[in-house]
Amino acid sequence: MRINPVHRDFLAIYLLAFALSFSCLALADPHSAFAASVAVGSGTPVAVSVTIEDAHLSYGDIVSYDEKHALYSLSHKADDLNLFGVVAQSPPLVFVADDTTVPVVRSGRALVNVTLENGPIRVGDFITSSSLPGKGQRATAQNSRLVGAAVVAFTGAGGVEAALPNGKRVGSGTIAVDVDVVGSLGNTGNANIAQADEKAAMILGVDTETMFAIMHYVLAAAITLGSLYLAFRSFMSDANYGVISIGRNPRARSSIQAMVLFNAFLAVLIAGAGIFVAMIVLFV
Repeated sequence: MRINPVHRDFLAIYLLAFALSFSCLALADPHSAFAASVAVGSGTPVAVSVTIEDAHLSYGDIVSYDEKHALYSLSHKADDLNLFGVVAQSPPLVFVADDTTVPVVRSGRALVNVTLENGPIRVGDFITSSSLPGKGQRATAQNSRLVGAAVVAFTGAGGVEAALPNGKRVGSGTIAVDVDVVGSLGNTGNANIAQADEKAAMILGVDTETMFAIMHYVLAAAITLGSLYLAFRSFMSDANYGVISIGRNPRARSSIQAMVLFNAFLAVLIAGAGIFVAMIVLFV
């Protein structure tokens, strides 16, 4: 039974596209490799690369920006008005990355290093900086600068102890946080932070959330239309070939019809699979 070469080639292309689509989905999956550092939820982390002047930097640490000296460093006090973001290991989207800088997430879900300096952290509690360099803590109503909201609770279980400047030892660990650095920027303002926010939030003049949605729709439409076009084109070719073959060799009518039906089934299967993948791209 002959398989149309168009079907054979498209099946190979489709399998490759299918694998790439699921690879892309895996990168955004909270249980994928990214979960070890960032991207453990719904918000896609968007990072900017900066040079941080600190030898004890760890992924998940909270970073501040000193406008006076134009320096990025670990936050070192509670309710730091100059909070900038969270150091991430492998965010899916980074602007201006190179070997001399580290990516800092200012928006999206990321892993953040925290302590119990201000008590246990519950789901939904806001996180601010603490007296330990780079580490966060549960915020109160008096805190004016926030890193984001905790996605999971932290009571110290499974963590380690850290010594505060006053000598007290408290639990510390790493939790998922919906990062959205908000609050007062202090009296001086910060043009560089505003520019970084604008750069991280925009792609070609469109905010990243809208751009990602557009990319999903374009990819889904391309997969659907491409599948339907190739399936219809190859089926029509098979149908024409079958009619001509039956006219030339009436005795092979049954086998020719079976070949046409088989290729029609493949065409429907390809079209359906294309639509299925497009739906995954849109809704997963």
